[in-house]
Amino acid sequence: MGRMKTAALCCVAALTCLPAWSVTLQGVVEDYKGDAVSGAPVWVSHDRQVYRSQTDPTGQFIFRDLARGKVEVVAMKDGHSLGGVEGQLLGDMSVTVKLDKGKELRVRVINGNYEPIEGARLKSMFINEAFTVNVEDLAQHGFPV
Repeated sequence: MGRMKTAALCCVAALTCLPAWSVTLQGVVEDYKGDAVSGAPVWVSHDRQVYRSQTDPTGQFIFRDLARGKVEVVAMKDGHSLGGVEGQLLGDMSVTVKLDKGKELRVRVINGNYEPIEGARLKSMFINEAFTVNVEDLAQHGFPV
């Protein structure tokens, strides 16, 4: 009986020392003035797995049970530009995603001879040298293409 009790206590102690396998990513989406943006879709991409949420009336969003590793967070709202952040998710984290004033951006995809390629689709975009938008993955979760 004594050995079983000791073994059980050792197992409990070992389990409490293990790091959490899943983490929470939460944050807020703000406009260029620092005001909360409500009803904005937010996507998190991690190892080609995509999760979608939406900001509440205070601009807050939350993703639970994410695995640790590299993540890309993208948010958008009509009348604003895309906003996002990316980095390593090592534990529970809080981020702020800023949306700038909306601007029109025209893109032309060309081949090696600088000729337009009709019907070409974007696979990914690197925005303002700050964050990546994996359009191909996000499109399956409501991202406009």
